[in-house]
Amino acid sequence: MAKTKLNRCPTCGQSIAEPKSTGYRSQNSKVRGDSAAISEQIEGRWTPDMVYELMKRMAVSEGVYPGIKYKTDKLTLVVPISMADADAVDADGLIKTIQEFADKNNFWLWKYTEDGLSVYRSVGGRTMEEMKKDSPNFDICMRSAKP
Repeated sequence: MAKTKLNRCPTCGQSIAEPKSTGYRSQNSKVRGDSAAISEQIEGRWTPDMVYELMKRMAVSEGVYPGIKYKTDKLTLVVPISMADADAVDADGLIKTIQEFADKNNFWLWKYTEDGLSVYRSVGGRTMEEMKKDSPNFDICMRSAKP
């Protein structure tokens, strides 16, 4: 049962990166919120938890989120670690996977800005800030946010 990630001790699997953010407007909230946003746009065929688990599995397969290997005689299964055990680097990898998935499938994502909650479409898996920097005419749809 070895965890596989570059920001972890190769011997024990202990994280050597800073902890992920939690709480209001955190990495944890971003992952859960984006999973819910994608779930809404799939029109109820997948719950937010199902999307969340799928995104973690995709991130593990891309090598940007750690997993635990379970081996049997015929099968090797890699299960994503719990987000509670993830660090900031792991959470960033998962967020990037979600952004790239949203881009490939034309899903909208949400981002808190100083003006409130903004809705945007990720292009090339880039963040809102990266897209604004690359394109001065970048357009976003603003919504009011409940703090």
